[in-house]
Amino acid sequence: MAMFARKDKLPIPPKNAEKYTTVCQYCNVGCGYNVHVWPVGQDGGLKPNENALGVDFTKQERALEGQAYVENMHSVITKKDGRQYNVIIVPAKDSPINRGNYSIRGGTNAQATYSPTKPTRNRLHYPMIRVGDEFMPVSWDEAIDLIARL
Repeated sequence: MAMFARKDKLPIPPKNAEKYTTVCQYCNVGCGYNVHVWPVGQDGGLKPNENALGVDFTKQERALEGQAYVENMHSVITKKDGRQYNVIIVPAKDSPINRGNYSIRGGTNAQATYSPTKPTRNRLHYPMIRVGDEFMPVSWDEAIDLIARL
C-alpha cells in the first residue's frame, strides 16, 4: 500500500502563479526550491509559454535533465480566504547547491504544508517544554524568556 495516492496527472502552474523561493526543511545543506501557488482549477497549459515552469510538457524530457515534478511535490491548501490553492515545491535549477536535483526527503517538502484534511492538521497551538518525561504547555512569554536565557 502506498503512503500517498498515485495521480493520473498533476496540475501545472499557470504563468501568473505566485512564486517564492525557499530551502529544504529537512537538513542543513540548504538545497534551493521554488514554490508555486495558484487557485485550484486555474491550471497552466502544456506549452512553455503557458506555464510558470517554462517547460514543454508536450514532449518527453531527457532523463535527469528536465524539471523534476512528482506527486509528493504537490499539495492542496486552504488559505484564509477559504479558497483552495495548489502548491508545488520543486527543486530550483538556479540553486548553486542542488542545481535542480533533490533528495528523497527534499522531494516531499510540499507534504508538510498545512491542510485541515491531512495529518498536518495536528499542529501545536502553544509552546511546550519538556518536564521529566512529559511536555507541559507554557505561555509564549515563558518560552521566549527561557530560550533567550539559554
